[in-house]
Amino acid sequence: MTISYTDQATIVADPTWRARVTQAAAVAASAILGEAIGGMSATETEKRQTLAQRVLNSDGAVLHGLTGAVLANVGTTASTATIESEILDSEIDTALSSVWNDVAGVRTDD
Repeated sequence: MTISYTDQATIVADPTWRARVTQAAAVAASAILGEAIGGMSATETEKRQTLAQRVLNSDGAVLHGLTGAVLANVGTTASTATIESEILDSEIDTALSSVWNDVAGVRTDD
C-alpha cells in the first residue's frame, strides 16, 4: 500500500516534515557547493550548484518542491499519524540524493 495523494499533501504541509527535509537539503546543498567536478560535466555541476544556492538562500518554491519529491521517493507506507516515527533521517537523505539532479534540471545529455 502506498500513501494516498491526500495523505501526501497533508504530510508535505506538516511543519515538522518540512523542517526535516529543509535541514537535510541545507546539509546536502553545503556539500554540493564544495564538491569537485570529478566525472560530471560543467553543465551538470552548474545545475547542481545553482539548486544548492537556491536551497541555501531559502527559496520557498524549491524547498516546497523538494519536500514533495523526497516524500514520493522515500518509499514508505507510513500514514500521516506515523510519518515522523517511521521515516528515518537516513531515508530522507537517500531520497533527497535520488531527486537532486532531477529537481536541478540535469538531463542525461548534460
